[in-house]
Amino acid sequence: MSLDSTEDKGAYAITQAEDDMFMRQTNPFNPKRIDFIMSAVQVGNDLSMEEKEQVDAFIKEYADVFACSIKEVLLIPGVTIDLNVPPYTMFTTSPRQRPLSPLQKTFMHKWV
Repeated sequence: MSLDSTEDKGAYAITQAEDDMFMRQTNPFNPKRIDFIMSAVQVGNDLSMEEKEQVDAFIKEYADVFACSIKEVLLIPGVTIDLNVPPYTMFTTSPRQRPLSPLQKTFMHKWV
């Protein structure tokens, strides 16, 4: 499995060869898919080796629950969201700048 890492460590570019692991509905326990899930889940150092093995076994047992991409997220039939926003409500379209911290001010005043 080769993931092309981008600048952001958490973001990956998925290649066509890896697209075959996104099969949550057809083959959720595919070894490639389970390896992808195992590489995406981070287990902390505060667990013992036995606990880490239990977490790994749990992930492998419930691999059908994990979605490897947004395409694999399943819709729940009949569920709707009602935000209860009055029709006359106006939202700001331009966000305001947050105040700078003292360190940020010092840094920015050198450049501005």
